[in-house]
Amino acid sequence: LDNSLASAVQNHIAHHDHPADYLRITILFEKPFWKSWLHDSYCMLDAFDGCCLYDESSRIPEAQYGVLGWLLGGTAAQEMANHSDEELISAAINSLPSHREEAKELFCEAKIHRWLGAVSAQPGGFQQRGNDAKHCPDAGTCPHLLVVGDYLFDSTLNGVLDSADYAAGWITSMAAAQE
Repeated sequence: LDNSLASAVQNHIAHHDHPADYLRITILFEKPFWKSWLHDSYCMLDAFDGCCLYDESSRIPEAQYGVLGWLLGGTAAQEMANHSDEELISAAINSLPSHREEAKELFCEAKIHRWLGAVSAQPGGFQQRGNDAKHCPDAGTCPHLLVVGDYLFDSTLNGVLDSADYAAGWITSMAAAQE
C-alpha cells in the first residue's frame, strides 16, 4: 500500500509540476485616475517585456479608491524579483502610459508578491484529466484520499475554490452512500 500510494503521489506531482515565475505589484491609489484611458478591467503594457495591468477596482464601480495590479511573468519576473519593493513600485508607476505624476501623488500603499517557481505554468498538466483522476491520485488503492489545489484547474483562487467544491461534493456523496 505505501509503495503504491507513494508511486501514485509521485506520478500526480510529476503530471502537475510545471513551475513558472510570476511577480505581482499591487498599488492602492486615493482614486482611480486611469479611467480616462483604461476602459476595460485590464490591458497589456510593453513594460517588463510585456505585462498585464489589471484594474482591480473595476469590479466595484462606486469605489472611491483605485487599485492597479501589474502581473509580470517569466524572465522579467525573475529579474525584477531581485529589486526592492520601492524600486518595483517606482518602475510600475513609471510604466503607466500616462498620468505618472498624478499616480505618484495619489499613491497610498503597495504590496509585492514574488512567486518564483511557485505557480503552475500548465494548470491541469499537459494532458487534461477528468475531475476524479485529478483529485484522487490512487483511486484503486486509496479511493478516499483526495487532493485539492489551484494547479488542478487554472492556478487562481477560483481554481482552488472549484477544486475544494469538487472534493466537498465527492465527500458528501461518499458519506451519503454509507448511510
